[in-house]
Amino acid sequence: MRQKHKLLVLVIFVLAMLNVPYACAKKIDIIADADAFVMDSEPTNNYGNSEHLYVSGIGYIGEAYIHFSFTNIPEDWITAEINIQIFSGPTSPFNVMIYNITEEWDEYTLNWNNKPSHGEIIANLLINDISDDIVVDISNYIMGDGISICLTTLHSINFYVYSREGLYPPKLIVDIGIINGYSIIFIIFSSIGLIFVLYRRKTLQLRKA
Repeated sequence: MRQKHKLLVLVIFVLAMLNVPYACAKKIDIIADADAFVMDSEPTNNYGNSEHLYVSGIGYIGEAYIHFSFTNIPEDWITAEINIQIFSGPTSPFNVMIYNITEEWDEYTLNWNNKPSHGEIIANLLINDISDDIVVDISNYIMGDGISICLTTLHSINFYVYSREGLYPPKLIVDIGIINGYSIIFIIFSSIGLIFVLYRRKTLQLRKA
Protein backbone atom coordinates (compact mmCIF):
# COMPACT_ATOMS: atom_id res chain seq x y z
CA MET A 1 0.00 0.00 0.00
CA ARG A 2 2.86 2.39 0.85
CA GLN A 3 4.43 1.82 -2.56
CA LYS A 4 1.15 2.71 -4.27
CA HIS A 5 0.90 5.94 -2.29
CA LYS A 6 4.47 6.87 -3.14
CA LEU A 7 3.87 6.22 -6.83
CA LEU A 8 0.65 8.27 -6.85
CA VAL A 9 2.37 11.18 -5.09
CA LEU A 10 5.21 11.07 -7.61
CA VAL A 11 2.84 11.03 -10.62
CA ILE A 12 0.80 13.98 -9.32
CA PHE A 13 3.94 15.98 -8.53
CA VAL A 14 5.51 15.37 -11.96
CA LEU A 15 2.31 16.30 -13.82
CA ALA A 16 1.97 19.50 -11.83
CA MET A 17 5.59 20.52 -12.44
CA LEU A 18 5.40 19.78 -16.16
CA ASN A 19 2.39 22.03 -16.42
CA VAL A 20 3.98 25.03 -14.69
CA PRO A 21 5.75 26.43 -17.79
CA TYR A 22 2.48 26.42 -19.75
CA ALA A 23 0.76 28.25 -16.92
CA CYS A 24 3.35 30.99 -16.67
CA ALA A 25 4.50 31.74 -20.23
CA LYS A 26 3.24 32.22 -23.76
CA LYS A 27 5.00 33.01 -27.02
CA ILE A 28 4.08 35.74 -29.48
CA ASP A 29 5.58 36.17 -32.95
CA ILE A 30 6.40 39.59 -34.41
CA ILE A 31 7.18 39.56 -38.14
CA ALA A 32 9.95 41.83 -39.43
CA ASP A 33 8.54 45.13 -40.67
CA ALA A 34 11.44 45.93 -43.04
CA ASP A 35 14.27 44.03 -44.71
CA ALA A 36 16.57 44.31 -47.70
CA PHE A 37 19.98 43.17 -48.90
CA VAL A 38 22.90 44.95 -50.57
CA MET A 39 25.69 43.81 -52.90
CA ASP A 40 29.07 45.40 -53.61
CA SER A 41 28.83 44.25 -57.24
CA GLU A 42 25.66 46.35 -57.71
CA PRO A 43 26.28 49.26 -55.34
CA THR A 44 23.33 51.44 -56.35
CA ASN A 45 20.65 48.75 -56.68
CA ASN A 46 17.92 48.32 -54.10
CA TYR A 47 16.42 44.92 -53.20
CA GLY A 48 13.70 45.80 -50.74
CA ASN A 49 11.02 43.76 -52.53
CA SER A 50 12.95 40.49 -52.84
CA GLU A 51 11.50 37.27 -51.40
CA HIS A 52 15.00 36.27 -50.30
CA LEU A 53 17.85 38.12 -48.63
CA TYR A 54 21.20 37.40 -50.28
CA VAL A 55 23.63 37.40 -47.38
CA SER A 56 26.57 36.43 -49.58
CA GLY A 57 27.42 34.98 -52.98
CA ILE A 58 30.36 33.71 -54.98
CA GLY A 59 31.95 36.71 -56.70
CA TYR A 60 30.39 39.44 -54.58
CA ILE A 61 30.00 40.59 -50.99
CA GLY A 62 26.49 40.84 -49.64
CA GLU A 63 24.76 41.93 -46.44
CA ALA A 64 21.18 41.50 -45.26
CA TYR A 65 19.40 44.08 -43.11
CA ILE A 66 16.29 43.34 -41.02
CA HIS A 67 14.23 45.54 -38.70
CA PHE A 68 11.81 44.47 -35.97
CA SER A 69 9.41 46.78 -34.15
CA PHE A 70 8.98 46.57 -30.36
CA THR A 71 5.62 48.36 -30.26
CA ASN A 72 3.66 45.11 -29.75
CA ILE A 73 5.85 43.69 -26.99
CA PRO A 74 3.93 43.70 -23.66
CA GLU A 75 5.55 44.93 -20.48
CA ASP A 76 5.63 41.45 -18.92
CA TRP A 77 7.93 39.96 -21.57
CA ILE A 78 10.51 37.46 -20.33
CA THR A 79 12.87 36.62 -23.20
CA ALA A 80 13.15 37.57 -26.86
CA GLU A 81 14.93 35.91 -29.77
CA ILE A 82 15.11 36.46 -33.50
CA ASN A 83 14.38 33.48 -35.76
CA ILE A 84 15.46 33.55 -39.43
CA GLN A 85 14.96 30.61 -41.77
CA ILE A 86 17.66 29.73 -44.28
CA PHE A 87 16.59 29.36 -47.91
CA SER A 88 19.85 28.13 -49.44
CA GLY A 89 23.45 27.66 -48.40
CA PRO A 90 26.50 25.40 -48.60
CA THR A 91 26.57 21.88 -47.17
CA SER A 92 29.76 22.51 -45.21
CA PRO A 93 29.75 24.50 -41.92
CA PHE A 94 30.12 28.29 -42.11
CA ASN A 95 29.88 31.30 -39.81
CA VAL A 96 27.30 34.08 -39.82
CA MET A 97 27.83 37.33 -37.96
CA ILE A 98 24.86 39.34 -36.67
CA TYR A 99 25.47 43.03 -35.96
CA ASN A 100 23.33 45.56 -34.15
CA ILE A 101 22.54 48.50 -36.46
CA THR A 102 21.85 51.80 -34.72
CA GLU A 103 21.71 54.05 -37.79
CA GLU A 104 18.44 54.49 -39.66
CA TRP A 105 17.90 52.99 -43.11
CA ASP A 106 14.99 52.66 -45.54
CA GLU A 107 13.86 49.35 -47.01
CA TYR A 108 13.26 50.78 -50.48
CA THR A 109 16.28 53.06 -50.82
CA LEU A 110 18.97 50.96 -49.11
CA ASN A 111 21.93 50.02 -51.29
CA TRP A 112 25.62 49.23 -50.89
CA ASN A 113 26.66 52.88 -51.15
CA ASN A 114 24.34 54.21 -48.44
CA LYS A 115 24.19 51.21 -46.08
CA PRO A 116 24.59 51.99 -42.37
CA SER A 117 27.69 51.19 -40.36
CA HIS A 118 27.94 48.00 -38.33
CA GLY A 119 27.42 48.43 -34.62
CA GLU A 120 28.08 45.95 -31.86
CA ILE A 121 28.29 42.30 -32.88
CA ILE A 122 25.40 40.43 -31.27
CA ALA A 123 26.40 36.91 -32.27
CA ASN A 124 28.83 34.90 -34.36
CA LEU A 125 27.03 31.69 -35.21
CA LEU A 126 28.37 28.47 -36.68
CA ILE A 127 25.85 27.04 -39.12
CA ASN A 128 26.34 23.28 -39.45
CA ASP A 129 23.16 22.44 -41.35
CA ILE A 130 21.16 24.76 -43.61
CA SER A 131 17.97 23.04 -42.44
CA ASP A 132 18.51 24.72 -39.06
CA ASP A 133 17.15 28.17 -38.28
CA ILE A 134 19.30 31.16 -37.35
CA VAL A 135 18.34 31.90 -33.74
CA VAL A 136 19.69 34.94 -31.89
CA ASP A 137 18.82 35.92 -28.32
CA ILE A 138 18.28 39.70 -28.17
CA SER A 139 16.79 39.92 -24.67
CA ASN A 140 19.46 42.47 -23.76
CA TYR A 141 18.51 44.68 -26.72
CA ILE A 142 14.82 45.19 -26.00
CA MET A 143 14.76 48.96 -25.64
CA GLY A 144 13.40 51.85 -27.64
CA ASP A 145 11.05 51.34 -30.59
CA GLY A 146 12.82 48.44 -32.31
CA ILE A 147 16.02 46.83 -33.45
CA SER A 148 17.87 46.58 -36.76
CA ILE A 149 20.34 43.80 -37.43
CA CYS A 150 22.76 42.98 -40.24
CA LEU A 151 23.65 39.45 -41.35
CA THR A 152 26.97 38.92 -43.07
CA THR A 153 29.67 36.30 -43.50
CA LEU A 154 33.35 36.27 -44.39
CA HIS A 155 32.92 33.16 -46.54
CA SER A 156 32.61 33.36 -50.33
CA ILE A 157 29.47 31.21 -50.50
CA ASN A 158 25.97 31.32 -51.89
CA PHE A 159 23.92 31.93 -48.78
CA TYR A 160 20.34 33.26 -48.75
CA VAL A 161 17.61 33.55 -46.13
CA TYR A 162 13.87 34.20 -46.39
CA SER A 163 12.71 37.82 -46.33
CA ARG A 164 9.45 39.18 -44.95
CA GLU A 165 8.02 38.92 -48.48
CA GLY A 166 8.97 35.23 -48.57
CA LEU A 167 7.29 32.05 -47.40
CA TYR A 168 8.91 32.03 -43.95
CA PRO A 169 9.51 35.65 -42.91
CA PRO A 170 12.02 36.57 -40.17
CA LYS A 171 10.29 36.87 -36.83
CA LEU A 172 10.90 38.03 -33.30
CA ILE A 173 9.70 35.40 -30.82
CA VAL A 174 8.85 36.81 -27.40
CA ASP A 175 8.07 34.85 -24.23
CA ILE A 176 5.59 36.74 -22.11
CA GLY A 177 4.46 36.03 -18.55
CA ILE A 178 0.76 35.22 -18.52
CA ILE A 179 -1.52 32.97 -16.55
CA ASN A 180 -3.31 30.19 -18.39
CA GLY A 181 -6.57 29.51 -16.56
CA TYR A 182 -6.78 25.83 -17.44
CA SER A 183 -3.19 25.26 -16.34
CA ILE A 184 -3.73 27.03 -13.02
CA ILE A 185 -6.86 24.95 -12.35
CA PHE A 186 -4.88 21.80 -13.10
CA ILE A 187 -2.09 22.84 -10.72
CA ILE A 188 -4.60 23.68 -7.97
CA PHE A 189 -6.37 20.33 -8.24
CA SER A 190 -3.02 18.54 -8.50
CA SER A 191 -1.94 20.25 -5.30
CA ILE A 192 -5.20 19.34 -3.57
CA GLY A 193 -4.77 15.75 -4.74
CA LEU A 194 -1.21 15.69 -3.47
CA ILE A 195 -2.27 17.06 -0.07
CA PHE A 196 -5.09 14.50 0.13
CA VAL A 197 -2.77 11.60 -0.64
CA LEU A 198 -0.25 12.77 1.96
CA TYR A 199 -3.03 13.28 4.52
CA ARG A 200 -4.47 9.87 3.77
CA ARG A 201 -1.09 8.28 4.15
CA LYS A 202 -0.50 10.03 7.46
CA THR A 203 -3.96 8.93 8.72
CA LEU A 204 -3.24 5.31 7.88
CA GLN A 205 0.09 5.50 9.68
CA LEU A 206 -1.60 6.90 12.81
CA ARG A 207 -4.26 4.15 12.75
CA LYS A 208 -1.59 1.47 12.54
CA ALA A 209 0.24 3.06 15.45
